[in-house]
Amino acid sequence: MHDSRSTAPLSTQNLITTLTTSLLLRTIPRENPSLKLALTTGFWETISREWSGIDRHRMDKYLLLIRCMLRAVFGLLYDSTREEASGEEREAARRQVEAIGRWPLSSGRGNGEGRKVPDGIRYHVLDVWVDELEQAFRDGEVEGVEGGLEKRKREAVMGMVMGLVEGVATEALTKGVRLRAKDVLADERSQAWR
Repeated sequence: MHDSRSTAPLSTQNLITTLTTSLLLRTIPRENPSLKLALTTGFWETISREWSGIDRHRMDKYLLLIRCMLRAVFGLLYDSTREEASGEEREAARRQVEAIGRWPLSSGRGNGEGRKVPDGIRYHVLDVWVDELEQAFRDGEVEGVEGGLEKRKREAVMGMVMGLVEGVATEALTKGVRLRAKDVLADERSQAWR
């Protein structure tokens, strides 16, 4: 995560936004949800594998990258709730949720990928969960569309993702992760969207 032209925070933020939100939501066409799924799954797998080797001086950049990737995935889920979304888009959205459950929000139990995910990733994802949902909802809202439709879309996304947090709240191996997940469930914004 190095931009040789500048070390300024703004250029880093622009690069991260381009790598996540712009790529997933605008550059890759809606007609290719399998490519988006492959990109996000590869991201979660790679960040989990490389987490312990991240230099502490660059950690803030990677935390921002995780935050923006989560926002982009939430944006994809929100977009998949459109009435005109294809069956392939809806299936890809379901698989995006599975990828989040398999990687950043795995409970850590069993002998699958969940044990490979450092708790630091789980903590960070849970820390930014509601903020990034809120931002994805705000970004996805369409001017002039009735509030009831937007509310139904938010509820549909919440139905897709909050089960993951509920699972971590009861199944995570470490008490700190379980408590953090319970904080997400207790957040008044997530309560209002359900």
